[in-house]
Amino acid sequence: MVRAKFKVESVTTFPGQVAVKITMRAICDNSTEENRRFAKYTPSGTLEFYVDNPPAAEELTKSKEFYIDFTPAE
Repeated sequence: MVRAKFKVESVTTFPGQVAVKITMRAICDNSTEENRRFAKYTPSGTLEFYVDNPPAAEELTKSKEFYIDFTPAE
């Protein structure tokens, strides 16, 4: 497994649509010791995806940070 840390950069809503577009960027700041460690190994990267589950979308608010785990799918 590989773990990355990303921050929500933007949440885009669309008129008349339930789905929102979430854009996240890899942590690249030095504000905390943990962020320095993540920025050292993942200095840049962008994730963009759509969420059409309102309770899930409410968790993904701008500026909130998340760990993202990459586990091989069998």
